[in-house]
Amino acid sequence: SGDWSSDVCSSDLEDTGRTLHFDPVRGYRLTSTPARHARVVYGRTEYVGTLKGNNQGFADMDDFGPPRSIPGALRFAVLGDSFSSAQFLDRNWPDAVERRSVTSGPPLELPNFSVDGAGLANWWSIVARLIDTENYDLDGLVFAVYLGDLHRGFSLSDHRDARRHRFTRVGSWDPATWPKTASEARRLLRPLNGWIVTSAEFDAALRGDWHPELPRPLRPYLIAPLLDRLRPAPAPAERATAPAQPPQTFREGQISLINGLAEIIRRREWRVLVVSVPSRRDLLTRAGAPGDVRQFAKLLGARFVDGGEAFAGMSAEQVKAHWFTYDAHWAQTGSDRFA
Repeated sequence: SGDWSSDVCSSDLEDTGRTLHFDPVRGYRLTSTPARHARVVYGRTEYVGTLKGNNQGFADMDDFGPPRSIPGALRFAVLGDSFSSAQFLDRNWPDAVERRSVTSGPPLELPNFSVDGAGLANWWSIVARLIDTENYDLDGLVFAVYLGDLHRGFSLSDHRDARRHRFTRVGSWDPATWPKTASEARRLLRPLNGWIVTSAEFDAALRGDWHPELPRPLRPYLIAPLLDRLRPAPAPAERATAPAQPPQTFREGQISLINGLAEIIRRREWRVLVVSVPSRRDLLTRAGAPGDVRQFAKLLGARFVDGGEAFAGMSAEQVKAHWFTYDAHWAQTGSDRFA
């Protein structure tokens, strides 16, 4: 599905109990303690990144707070998912845009409030309970919406005292029912296909030196590579699981959160941009931006931009070259092109 909630790929996470903690507003907060993470597909390492939060617990290279950091700069808060936090890359697209604006055009400040695996519910919580409550000085908001983000309930995680990546989404759209404490959150969390290991074990995993004490499932790492040698390998596009098409209409609870965002936007007189983040599959099939993203922009009174236009005119091979081979995320070249 393009984020940590997926079991398509397995992950090794380096002692992330120091780094990834439940937070009732964000879903989880990233501390300033860096922790490496690697995505392994069919026993092969596809990327190695570093999880690390700024002073606000988000995946932004710069610290930020309610006041403007750059006098005279346009300041838009970014709300997105793993495509926008993107700590599997050297730089995510909001950081790339900020740095490009220094030398071309007016300076831009894009405080990045994106959260891996999150969507509408977390965005409402961050805008209503953090950005608005703490009176952030902004010119507007940018919602970077990937397939299905608008149908994601409140997403949360916590890696303290855990050996597996733990993640869940709350089924209710009522914020009053969402967990408020770490103990409440832990009762809801479910283990997914990611292993939290020591630094030594992480290095050994990258070398392919699997230690017996490492709690690694046998089949994906030992049997699958052997089978690959015995039969023709399927094409990468066949191996990658395509995200399911989300529903095109919103439930009452979703409408309530969207209306809550719209009310804050009107009161603050913010300008808003809703940009669709294209999936590789949609670009290859020329499916265009999902209708629910356009509907979301309309309900917010926002300007809509089809992010797939950044890849217009590309051949199928060129599109694939801007994404990881198996993982559903774009690679650095894809993120930079979107920026």
